[in-house]
Amino acid sequence: MFKRIIGYLHLNRLFKKYKSCTDLGILLKNKVVVFNTISYDDGGLVVDGFLAAILRIAGIKSFIILDDGNYAHWDSVQYNQYIRKDNTIALNMYHSNKRWKMSILKWLWDYVYRVPIICTSEFIETVKVEEEDYALIDIEKHIISSSRRYFSTCTLDFDNNEIHKDYYYQCKKNVEVAIKTAKYCLDVLKVDISIVLDGVYSMRGVFHEYLKAKKVNSYVRDNSSRGDNFDIILMNSSFLDSKNLTRWFDFSQKYEVSDDQRKQMIDYFEARLNMKKENRMYFPEQKKMSLSAFAKPIFLLFPNVLWDGNIVERDRIFKHILEWLEETIKFFKNNPESGHLIVRFHPSESTLLSTSLSLEHILREEFPKEYFNLENITFISSSSYVDSYDLIRQADVCLIYDNTTAQEAVYLEKPVVLVSNGRNSRKGFTFEPENKEEYFEILKNPKKIISDFKLQYFKFLENMFKFTYFILYDAKITIPTIKYTYNVKYRNKNNMINIKYSDIQNCEKEFYETLKDLESGY
Repeated sequence: MFKRIIGYLHLNRLFKKYKSCTDLGILLKNKVVVFNTISYDDGGLVVDGFLAAILRIAGIKSFIILDDGNYAHWDSVQYNQYIRKDNTIALNMYHSNKRWKMSILKWLWDYVYRVPIICTSEFIETVKVEEEDYALIDIEKHIISSSRRYFSTCTLDFDNNEIHKDYYYQCKKNVEVAIKTAKYCLDVLKVDISIVLDGVYSMRGVFHEYLKAKKVNSYVRDNSSRGDNFDIILMNSSFLDSKNLTRWFDFSQKYEVSDDQRKQMIDYFEARLNMKKENRMYFPEQKKMSLSAFAKPIFLLFPNVLWDGNIVERDRIFKHILEWLEETIKFFKNNPESGHLIVRFHPSESTLLSTSLSLEHILREEFPKEYFNLENITFISSSSYVDSYDLIRQADVCLIYDNTTAQEAVYLEKPVVLVSNGRNSRKGFTFEPENKEEYFEILKNPKKIISDFKLQYFKFLENMFKFTYFILYDAKITIPTIKYTYNVKYRNKNNMINIKYSDIQNCEKEFYETLKDLESGY
C-alpha cells in the first residue's frame, strides 16, 4: 500500500502540469462521460480513473460510479459452490475488513484524478424501476450467466439446491441495482457516453444494454495484453455480441494489413509459441508428447476454462460447454473409426485459477468413468507441462469453444472448428457449423474442411492477422499505470512511479483515436 501511495502522489504531480495534447475537448464538447467501474478492484480503479482524468483535463465532464454495498454480490468472483453446497460465505464483497482500504483508495482517487465519484448509496433509494424498464433487455440471460459463473456448473438445480435458488434471486436484485444505476446516469447525469467492463453479467451487462436500448453510446472495455503492456480494447459492444461488432466489421472492410504490420503479427505469434510473452505464466516448463501412435485423423479439443466459457451468450450450438464436451466424447466413443480425440485442459486451471474448481475435475465427477478409459480418447491434465503448441503441430483439426488458441492454430496452419459465440467467431478464419448435424458431419468427414482450409489458407491467415492486429494495436489503449508481469500469483503490477509525461500523452492520443472512430461508427 505504501508503494501505491507514493505512485499516486507521483501521478498527481504529473497530472497537475499536464496539458491536453489532442482535440478530445472539441470531439466531446458538451458531452457527459460515465465510467461504471462498480467494484473496487485495482485494475478497474486504475484504468477508469486514468481515462476519466484525461477527459477531465481536456475539459469534459466525467464521472465514476462505484458500488458501496448495494449489489447483492459482485459477480466477477467465483467460489467452489459446485462441491461445497453448504458454503454460506457472504456474497457481498464489500466486507468491513476491506472498508479501510477502500476509503484510502477513494481518497487517493479524489486527490489524484479529481473526478467526481458517485457511490450507489447516493441514489439507490430515490430511483425507481418500472416494469417497462425490465422489458427493454433480456434480463434472464444475465441472471443465468452470473449464477452459472458463480457455481462452477453449467446447470442450476432450483428444486434440490436452496443456495442455487437464493443466488439466482440475488442476481435478480443485482439487475434492479444495475437498472437504477443506468437510470440515474441517464436522468440525472444526462450521460452521453458510458464505458463499462466486458458488458456481460447481472451488473455490467444489464447496465450496458439498458443504456444501449435508450440510444446512449455505451462502450465495452475488454482487457488485453501485449508483451509487457496492459491494454484495453474499447468496442461498440461486447465481444460476445459477435453480430454487432460494428467497429470491427467496418475495419475489416476498409483496412488491409501492410507488410510491416504482418511482420509484427508474425513476431507476436512466434514470441507466444516460444513462451517469451504472457504464456510463460501457464507453462513453467515444456515437455514434448508424440502423437505418432494415435490413429488419424487427430482432433485436438481445447475447452478453455469454465470461468470463461460458462456464459449464456457463448452458447450457440450446444446448451453449454459441458454438453459440447460430453456429446463430442460420446461421438468418438461410438465412432472409433473417426480418429483420435485429445482433450487438453487449460493450464491456467492449475495456475491462475487454481483456487477455483477445474473443468477437468467436473468432467471426472460427472461423466461416465468409461469415457476416461477409451483407446481413441486421451485427456491431458491442466497440470501437465505438455507443450500445447507442439500438439497443434501434430494434430489435424482443432476443436475450440473460444480462446486465443484459435488464432494460434490458424497461424500453425491447422483448421479450427468453432462451436460458440465469442471473440473469434464470424471473423473469417474458422469453420463454424450452424447446428449439431453440421458439427458431427465434420467429425465424421474432416477431409473436406482440411482440404478447404489448405486451399484458402492464405485468406484465413490474412483474416486472422487482420483481426489480431485490430485487437492488439488498432482498437487498444495502453494504460501506463499497470505493468503486465508474468508472475502467476500477481499478474498485474502497479507501476505508477515509473510513469512519464509522454506516457500520458500517448494514452490520450490512443484514447482520442478510439473514441473518434467509435463516434463516427468506424
